[in-house]
Amino acid sequence: MKKITLAFLSLLLTSFTFAQTYSTGNMELLNDNGILYTAKVDVKNTLVTLTLSGPDGRYFGFGFGVQSMTNGGDVVIFYDDDETPEIDFQMSDRVFVSIGVVPTLDANQDWTIVSNSLESGQRTVIATRLP
Repeated sequence: MKKITLAFLSLLLTSFTFAQTYSTGNMELLNDNGILYTAKVDVKNTLVTLTLSGPDGRYFGFGFGVQSMTNGGDVVIFYDDDETPEIDFQMSDRVFVSIGVVPTLDANQDWTIVSNSLESGQRTVIATRLP
């Protein structure tokens, strides 16, 4: 009986340990006439990492849990802030209001940019947040 109980507890502990770890892998969102947008989401028990890549000089973003800009969907937008020249690139956590309307700022701006690199005209931004 002790062996069965120990085996069951080990199996249960293992499933909890790996249950919250996954990756989308690198997803190609658009590849058209030299314009390439990619995204990757890595989720671990203690950290969510978002990697976005797109052409420099354009804003780009990623919506979570939605397939269009419908009301209530969560979106993270990275953009070049012309109003603040000392800050080359910013990130904004927002919520979709409806199609064709600028998403409103989320109450919690909880993403942190950990890397912002530019290579051959392609900007790659890596940001993290707690799950």
